[in-house]
Amino acid sequence: MFNSSRLALPLISVVTTLTMLGSYNEALALQRGDNNSQVRNLQSCLKRLGYFKGPVNGNFASMTEAAVRRFQRANGISAIGKVGPKTRRALQRRCPRGRSASKPNCQRGLRYGCDGPAVRRLQRNLRQLGVYSGPITGRFRDLTRNAVIRFQRQNGIDPIGVVGPRTREAIGIGLERIRQPIPQPNPIDRVDRGFCDLNREIITIGCRGDWVTRIQQRLKDLRYFDGNPTGYFGTLTRNAVSRFQQAYRLRVTGEVDSRTWLAMIDRSPSQPDNLRIGSTGPRVTTLQQKLKELGYFYGNATSFFDRSTQEAVARFQQAYGLPVTGTVDWRTSQTIDREWRNSQTGRGGSSDFIPLQFGDENQRVKQLQEVLRQRGLLTVIPTGYFGTLTRNAVLAFQRFERLRETGIVDEQTWRRLGLRISREKRYVVVIPLRNRDIINQVLEYVPTARIDKSRLGDFVNAGEYNERSEAQRQSDLMRDRGFDARVDYF
Repeated sequence: MFNSSRLALPLISVVTTLTMLGSYNEALALQRGDNNSQVRNLQSCLKRLGYFKGPVNGNFASMTEAAVRRFQRANGISAIGKVGPKTRRALQRRCPRGRSASKPNCQRGLRYGCDGPAVRRLQRNLRQLGVYSGPITGRFRDLTRNAVIRFQRQNGIDPIGVVGPRTREAIGIGLERIRQPIPQPNPIDRVDRGFCDLNREIITIGCRGDWVTRIQQRLKDLRYFDGNPTGYFGTLTRNAVSRFQQAYRLRVTGEVDSRTWLAMIDRSPSQPDNLRIGSTGPRVTTLQQKLKELGYFYGNATSFFDRSTQEAVARFQQAYGLPVTGTVDWRTSQTIDREWRNSQTGRGGSSDFIPLQFGDENQRVKQLQEVLRQRGLLTVIPTGYFGTLTRNAVLAFQRFERLRETGIVDEQTWRRLGLRISREKRYVVVIPLRNRDIINQVLEYVPTARIDKSRLGDFVNAGEYNERSEAQRQSDLMRDRGFDARVDYF
């Protein structure tokens, strides 16, 4: 008995230790840096539920962490990015072992992977609210998820891409606003109203004339109006105006006052039309000036896309290995912009200075607008968007100062305005340029992205920030979308 007792004590000790170790390991949370089969199961579950779009490789990196945070937010769990007991139990309920979980639980909120009439209804509603332009398929995939995220951001809701109670409520409120019945004017009112003039009155139901045509054409350019400009302000036009006001957080009235009109003309379409033979306007002027400075266009900038402009575009496309069409599509436009910006840094000016031009939207544009407003050249409130009014103000300033009238704010124009060139270093979101398609992929998410150079080679600049935390947030977002992004200090 004495001998067996001596043997039993160590055995009990070992068993107790193993039990405690097993409990300890179960309590450990999965987190960034782990690499094992449990992470692989986690990724597989999150992918089936529509939260994870990366490879199922067992490596707990930034994309997995971001997916865990989205799952936690959608399920009312603290979004710490680690898989603790509470998150583990929630995942096990959604992805039970031994049972197919290929479809997400759509009863707790429409999300990636859901199908059916409810999704079709959602798509129609989001289209009415001006945030969805895809087909009505009844399938919740990337286009629908991106539209939900866009709507959530506009309404101050956590942009997780899942239609929960708060998002459903906000959609209902938005629809109610644009569907509010507006009393139809009787025939006498319409006759009395007649040809409306925005300089004297608000443009509303029953108005006719050139102002209505201009509003309809502008809304059509901005993808809010599906009809043809008729010069008559009816229900379709009112609904289009309401969607625009909703998107830009203006008071939703369905009527065009001076504030709504200024917002319309100081916005550019998300996907500008291609420039080709017969195109006119400031975009053509800017194109001709850039091609002339790059040595491809030999005439004077006329704002009219003629045969000589087409030939200049074709020469540029041939030189840079682009499809030779003579038409300026998105890819050609980005290549021209990149080469023109690169050419500006070698003119004896500061290589840190980035010219501002039509379509830019950042804090430097707002700074420019404030100075132009102080000089009496700009009458609108600074928005940070470089639109037609800003370009016209720049042209007026360059004309007065006898500078080259380009409508583009180069370093000389910037200095002449009395603005200082910042020499401070900055945090930049860097994406290695491993192939030429990467810049086009990044531009889908960051319209202001560009190709920059460093001692290590070319890279895609996906944003510049004064604070590292802001740059890191953008870097994590780009990594979540599959890009090899990091933050560098320049």
